[in-house]
Amino acid sequence: MPRKRMTHPGFFESENLADLDIAAMITYQGIWVFGDDRGRIQEDAEFIKFKVWPRRKSVTATDVADHIEALVDGEQLCRYKIGGGDFLHTIAWHEHQKISHPTPSKLPPCPVHQPLEYKVWWKDDDTATDRWRKREKAGQRAKSAQEEIGIDSGTSPENVWSNSGATPPQCSSVQVRSDQAEIRSDSGESGTEIKFVRPSQIRQIP
Repeated sequence: MPRKRMTHPGFFESENLADLDIAAMITYQGIWVFGDDRGRIQEDAEFIKFKVWPRRKSVTATDVADHIEALVDGEQLCRYKIGGGDFLHTIAWHEHQKISHPTPSKLPPCPVHQPLEYKVWWKDDDTATDRWRKREKAGQRAKSAQEEIGIDSGTSPENVWSNSGATPPQCSSVQVRSDQAEIRSDSGESGTEIKFVRPSQIRQIP
């Protein structure tokens, strides 16, 4: 039996949606239809425009991006990023959709609204979502490495390496000269060695 998705009667009475442009409401309905069985969809305005507005040339991908922004601001959609991918999910999905035989989602869950699913997904080995899981874990390892060596969180992960003994990349954000790899006191005496840090991060011992 095909799975049924119906617009909840409360959709037309929603105060939040009443403040939206009618076109944004239709885009929202389309996301309910074309999202997966957990209410998730990749945030791709071009794709959503193609699915929801295939014959309406007056509606552009830019318009759809504006609709998405309004729906996120109105807390109808949640925007989240996992493993370098951009995703959306309908926040009230579980309140209005009860699918008897749902197809497992091929998109990662939202860690904010679906924390239990996210914990399971994090430890899973499902090949359908493995690319995002691997990227997310790699990103978190890079962030931990940044914090461990004191690099600002805004530094690109590509310029961060783990303490595995591997040769660090030769880039402008990493200084490896030995005269910059020490803590120095005012008296000039060398202190504990610190490897691979920026000159601005070498602290002086009073």
